[in-house]
Amino acid sequence: YQQMRPDDIDGIGCVTGKPATQGGIRGREGATGLGVYFGIRKLFSDEHLLKSIKLSPGLEGKTFIIQGLGNVGYWAAKHIQASGGKVVGIAERD
Repeated sequence: YQQMRPDDIDGIGCVTGKPATQGGIRGREGATGLGVYFGIRKLFSDEHLLKSIKLSPGLEGKTFIIQGLGNVGYWAAKHIQASGGKVVGIAERD
């Protein structure tokens, strides 16, 4: 997204898992979903932040709702579940 719209301030927050035919990287099917998972895992390791919002560290036992079950959402959900998180809902536009 940032390659096509470098001046768009929202570009940095855009997460996509594009197929190779649309500018994605071959052989990296689950990479973006894995990156989303790494970000969530990092967030849930920040004890100071979690204490301020009355949550405990780690993903185990926590519930998640996935927005979109395309390539990115699928792989993010798969990694969250493998780490003990519970996917309790999926929001999909179509």
